[in-house]
Amino acid sequence: GHLPCVSMATSERPPRPSVPPPPPSFVLTQRAMLAKPGAEAGAPAPTFLQRLCCVELKRRERLNEWMILDDNADAAPSLIERLLCRCTSAARSNSHIADVPQIRGLAGATLQRGPPDWRTSGSVQTLKWSHFDEEKRVATLQVFGGFGGLPSSGLWTEKDVLAWHCLINLGRLCNYSYRFEFYDDWRSADIKIMSNCCGCVPCCLPCCPAWCTVPDWLMKFNAVQVGEKVDGSHWVRNSSYFGAPMQYSYDLVEVVRPDGSPGAYFDDLAKVAPEAMLVSR
Repeated sequence: GHLPCVSMATSERPPRPSVPPPPPSFVLTQRAMLAKPGAEAGAPAPTFLQRLCCVELKRRERLNEWMILDDNADAAPSLIERLLCRCTSAARSNSHIADVPQIRGLAGATLQRGPPDWRTSGSVQTLKWSHFDEEKRVATLQVFGGFGGLPSSGLWTEKDVLAWHCLINLGRLCNYSYRFEFYDDWRSADIKIMSNCCGCVPCCLPCCPAWCTVPDWLMKFNAVQVGEKVDGSHWVRNSSYFGAPMQYSYDLVEVVRPDGSPGAYFDDLAKVAPEAMLVSR
């Protein structure tokens, strides 16, 4: 007898169900993890000077995580924060600037894309965690942190040079702050510089709010949105000193959106910003 012939033909497999692509924020995070495996992997160990000055280096590749997506709720206060009376961990508070479509880009990470000789070109900052009053159209940010106010450490980056190790802490002691006063159409803003004068008036203590506003005749900044698209993704920053006419300083462009996904000018981040970014902690 012969064994029965068994057909080896198989029916055509049904098509696999389509899988929706991951959101851009997930892709950006995954790229960072592949580039630098592990949490903050690849970052140099903190130096004695960084520990002493209560600053740290953050990776550019993980900018969306530590500046935009992380509310920093579990971060222990640094020594200087304790000296300024912030003795417990506190979560960052969402300003909800992203809810205003005309300036939504400021709630993401914005890059100072300036000329090569501009002293802070490459700095990155966000107003996502600032204090914002939509009715008055005013946002206030303690640039490096300071006494009172909202938790503001790690929201403004600078270059990893000795001078900024000192200036970041001087800024904290002086409660150096920016007050953004937006116009009715949200297309432009006057930027007021505020401090508690601790650095220039001996009798002023660091444990007090920013009560002094620098007069416009001495120093004045503004920001104006570029082009017809009004979404806060591209501004021109102008400056005036000692009553001189306003002059161009740099372009401020959105590199990471408020949800952590790449912004309209994300490609400029690697071109302008340093790989290791110095922030207060």
